[in-house]
Amino acid sequence: MPRSIIRALIRGQPAARPLFLPVIFTLAARLEDIPLPTFVRNPTKIANALTAIHRRLKTDGMTGYFDLSLVAEALGCELDWNTTPPAIIAPQRETLLTNIQLSPQELNNRGRIPVALEVIQRLTITLRNGPALLAALPGPLRLASQLFGQDFVARLSHDKSEAVDIFEMLTELLHHLAQAFCLVETHILLIDEEMVPDPLWEQWESAMVASWNAMRFHGTLPVLRLRSATHTRSIAGTPLICLVPPFDDPSPVPQQPFAVALPATQAPLKDCTRWTTAKSCVLVMTDGEIPYSSEIHDLQHTITALRSTLIQRPGSSTI
Repeated sequence: MPRSIIRALIRGQPAARPLFLPVIFTLAARLEDIPLPTFVRNPTKIANALTAIHRRLKTDGMTGYFDLSLVAEALGCELDWNTTPPAIIAPQRETLLTNIQLSPQELNNRGRIPVALEVIQRLTITLRNGPALLAALPGPLRLASQLFGQDFVARLSHDKSEAVDIFEMLTELLHHLAQAFCLVETHILLIDEEMVPDPLWEQWESAMVASWNAMRFHGTLPVLRLRSATHTRSIAGTPLICLVPPFDDPSPVPQQPFAVALPATQAPLKDCTRWTTAKSCVLVMTDGEIPYSSEIHDLQHTITALRSTLIQRPGSSTI
């Protein structure tokens, strides 16, 4: 059922009901009781733990791999696992400029990218005709900021030639990487992006069209999470926009299909049923993953609270 809903959404057809897919990944390391840096490199441990959690929670989908530092690490950055998510330490600029020109085949074999692809392949085989599988990648602006500093977007806004070249190379690199995730049967690919400044919008939108089209061609639903986005806007290639409900804003709920990102912590949820029960809401997620610092024995309570936002909608899953 979840996968048939995704196929309908890709075709532009109405969803029978909203999909419920909270993002759970690093927390699964607690189930295996192994250090997080070890867990994220072990496809067997990851697949087993995520499968066990899914069978307990019975959500519409599960996370195959969720780490927005994955690509930066593959391009030569070091990760400091003393924090979660890990701090990203970039190498020399010359190293980065060389690495972002790697071929798709070379990139797919670097860092933990082979691990991520293997996990999704294993889950696809183990859970055939089962839940939807989600993976996440950074958008080109987010990746550029990880690699070249937080001022990258400002430099690109001022049309600095080197920044433009880097943006184009990263967009192409992520396009090919997204295709690799599609080919292992990722059903939902979340692109987590910085908030795109208005002066860059047309350039960014044009650069992303090929990726949105490729994902849909391969049967993968593209979902775009723009930082701080609380409203939809028309985007060429029509990815599904993931919004954080503006709880204090009485503006109308969007009429076009959208996804909702609910708080991932155990803090009491504000009333967001106006958003989650709207007919145009087709996917309910969490705003990022449920934190690694959470207690595994509290996970059921957290999921129940998130799922309760859907109970007023006819046809919604309340398992």
